[in-house]
Amino acid sequence: MSLSDQGTRNPIPLTVDVPARLAAINQRKLRAYRLERLRAELYKRDYAGCLLADPINIRYATGSRNMTLWTMHAPSRWAFVPTQGPVVLYEFISSMHVNEGVETIAEMRPCTPWLYFLAGQRSEEKAMLWANEIADMVATHGGKNRRLAVDRCEPTGAFRLAQRGLEVFDAPAGPDIRTGADLRSEPYPASAM
Repeated sequence: MSLSDQGTRNPIPLTVDVPARLAAINQRKLRAYRLERLRAELYKRDYAGCLLADPINIRYATGSRNMTLWTMHAPSRWAFVPTQGPVVLYEFISSMHVNEGVETIAEMRPCTPWLYFLAGQRSEEKAMLWANEIADMVATHGGKNRRLAVDRCEPTGAFRLAQRGLEVFDAPAGPDIRTGADLRSEPYPASAM
């Protein structure tokens, strides 16, 4: 609260002008910077790429935002970010339109939800289909490098990825990327929050 020249109180607005705040941020530049920052960490750790299921990490790496609260509970959409190569978003068919025009996403494919809550009796079958697709992506973009960073994966999925010959590691998303010591070097650290 502030006082005007006459000593009266000026009310603080009760809402935030979200469109104005977003317009003040160069979203394209911010997305490119964050994706490049993630890829630099993947390269430094010799990973073929990373598989992101956490919706906050997906948004950080690609700018994609969809069903954040739901997918925090039931991870069922993913972003595959190769160290070099096109980013692929595995999205619900009914939600693909949400990400149209996001330049950091080169391709969208239908996701294969394999959690029991979504796949029921077919969860093992779906987990194997999912692992096959992810392993194929790693082989395509990582060559002989079978090291995959993963931010969030249920045991069944991690086991299936390992069966396909992938070495699964904790993804350098989260603290290493978003809250690292050089956060002050982000182009828009405060205004992008």
